[in-house]
Amino acid sequence: MRKDKCLAIKLRREGESYNDIEKKLKIPKSTLSSWFSNIKWSEEIKEGFKQKTNCVAYKNLQRFNKERKEKWERLRRVARQEAQKDFLKLIKNPLFIAGLMLYWGEGDSKTKNPIRLSNTDPRMISLYIKF
Repeated sequence: MRKDKCLAIKLRREGESYNDIEKKLKIPKSTLSSWFSNIKWSEEIKEGFKQKTNCVAYKNLQRFNKERKEKWERLRRVARQEAQKDFLKLIKNPLFIAGLMLYWGEGDSKTKNPIRLSNTDPRMISLYIKF
């Protein structure tokens, strides 16, 4: 048996990951997978691999969630700032005020459609379209 294969098996039994072994021995993961595929690992070693993998996955998930939360907070902050600027420009516009009032009284925010009016009066619909 090749010396590097013996060393790879030894490292794997000690709980090293494929990535770690690949870096240390410069052996592709596909080769490691082939070498390790027929080895009957003990339940203790398998459990150790599983725990280590779960720990890493949990940390990665926490980091991902934190980054995603920070991204959405930044986007919301920018959107609020832009909305405040736009609102100051539009507050004196009668069509804007009428559209807001129609949406407030007749609008539907529980659908997938971004804007919907629940009224059949053609004049209301026409005004809302102009809005």
